[in-house]
Amino acid sequence: MLSTYKYIFESSPAAIDVLDKNGMFIDMNKSSELLWEIDKSEFVNKKNIFDIERVKENLILYNHLKKAIQQKEFIILECYNTYNNSKKNLWIRTTVYPAMKNDGEVECFVITNTDLTNLKRKETERELIYDDLLYKSRIFEGLNTISSMLIGCDTYDTLDKILEVIGDIIHPSRCYIYRMIPIDEKKLDYKLKCEHEYSRIDDSIVNGKTYTTNQLDLAAYTKRLVNKEIIIENYLIHKFLNKLNIKSLVLLPLQLNEKNIYGFIGFDCNYNRVWTETEILLLKNLTNIINSFIKRCEYEKRLNKFINDQNLILNNLDSYVWFFKNTNTYGFINDKFYNEFIKKEDLDKNSFKDDCLMDDCFNTEESQQQIDTNEQVLDTNEPLIYQQWLTNTKGEKRLLDIHKIPIERCKILCVATDITDKYNYETKMLSEFKELFNDKIEQIDKHIEEANKSLKETKKITEQSFINKIKERKT
Repeated sequence: MLSTYKYIFESSPAAIDVLDKNGMFIDMNKSSELLWEIDKSEFVNKKNIFDIERVKENLILYNHLKKAIQQKEFIILECYNTYNNSKKNLWIRTTVYPAMKNDGEVECFVITNTDLTNLKRKETERELIYDDLLYKSRIFEGLNTISSMLIGCDTYDTLDKILEVIGDIIHPSRCYIYRMIPIDEKKLDYKLKCEHEYSRIDDSIVNGKTYTTNQLDLAAYTKRLVNKEIIIENYLIHKFLNKLNIKSLVLLPLQLNEKNIYGFIGFDCNYNRVWTETEILLLKNLTNIINSFIKRCEYEKRLNKFINDQNLILNNLDSYVWFFKNTNTYGFINDKFYNEFIKKEDLDKNSFKDDCLMDDCFNTEESQQQIDTNEQVLDTNEPLIYQQWLTNTKGEKRLLDIHKIPIERCKILCVATDITDKYNYETKMLSEFKELFNDKIEQIDKHIEEANKSLKETKKITEQSFINKIKERKT
């Protein structure tokens, strides 16, 4: 029987130690020697478990063992961290139970140590994988949030909020966007202007100042950024950056176009940090999104300037200018045409000036004539010049000389001038001319009549004279 127990004791995969009632080692199996990397002969009947370094350093384990031996209780200490003789890190599950004699006295204490290191490692790996997936999920959500924030937005103020969103995901000390304004591109000298900044510490990267790359001896960084290179630095020894307490950083170029750089987006830490591939990929995607946004903002800024300049010209012309989005909807109306023909007291100018219907502006007959001519222009795709009477905001009928020109996407550009005064003047002159002409005609008719009468009398006298002469010849 004893040989059977001995066989089980020695062949058990669990590390088993046997202690006397005071904690002295009286036996241990081979698995225990392997686990703790010790020699049995150096411990059995020579060392007390409470004198072992790894036990004394772990207060929880020490107290559990004391309690088990003093109170003769069965105790389990779940997964805890310790180490073996070669300082290898281990995760162990320990059970302590007393072996009793027939008379109820404690004969010895048996300690069973189960190595959970591999299990803990797998569990840690699973946790790391889960954390990584969770981190990547937050990154994905952050990029979605940023994309949503930038859709339809055309102001740079949004970039401050974006830096805050991305800062909350990757937790740098600071993140910022610098504008690089060229001073001398051949010498790689740029004026650095921090336009947006988000800091997780009580420290501003520029304190309201601007610098040049040559002043800060950052020409090497500038060259790499101009060449569209991503800069990743750890353990920095740069004098200026160290002064700002920057230990590691990532800089990514922001491009206006293929040739010109807008600036860069930067992330730095006041500690040495190793940037992961996932973080770098995130920052690349973020940079692409911001690049597209900046290009759109710059384009819309130029477009708005063009539109403002164009409107400034159109609104100060002496002519009426407007265009139709389709046959019966205004897309643009210059101020002169709006004020004199469209303006309504009960309607807001901003909401009514553009995208208003023809029927809201003129009576049915006038609207229909415009619609008919619009359809003619679109059908023929040819310019049309005609004249039309339109009622102005004072209720007066005004005659407009209208030029309609087909433009892109079925739109029609219209330019008109008021020829009412000219028309009235010409009508008046024609009327006066007709009156004068009629008087002259009457006088001419009278002279003709008198001439005809005189002619008849002359003719009668001539005929009588001729007859008389013939009679005289005959006689």
